[in-house]
Amino acid sequence: PATTPVSGKVYLPSGSVLNGGRVMFKPKIKGNQEAIGEINPDGSFKLTSYNKDDGALAGEYVVVIDKTSYKSGSAVEVRANIAAKYLSESTSDLVVTVSETQSDYPIRLK
Repeated sequence: PATTPVSGKVYLPSGSVLNGGRVMFKPKIKGNQEAIGEINPDGSFKLTSYNKDDGALAGEYVVVIDKTSYKSGSAVEVRANIAAKYLSESTSDLVVTVSETQSDYPIRLK
């Protein structure tokens, strides 16, 4: 399936950026492909669905934050005050619609 590039930054309630962990786009339609991106020290991310940095399929997603990064090859937990609701697909109220006409998706935690 054709993916569209998806990148952005993750912002904490204070306005500063989240400097690690992963952002996960969980599809609202069960069975569709999820997309995951490592969060860089500057808060930026690029999503991967099938191949590195290929983006996500067009559609609606629930955004979930994972405080664990695997970029170094081992699990490293980021120290950040993130509301518990953002850590689970069943409680996150962040919903994003990925479209082929947009590529920048800033994620703002409250």
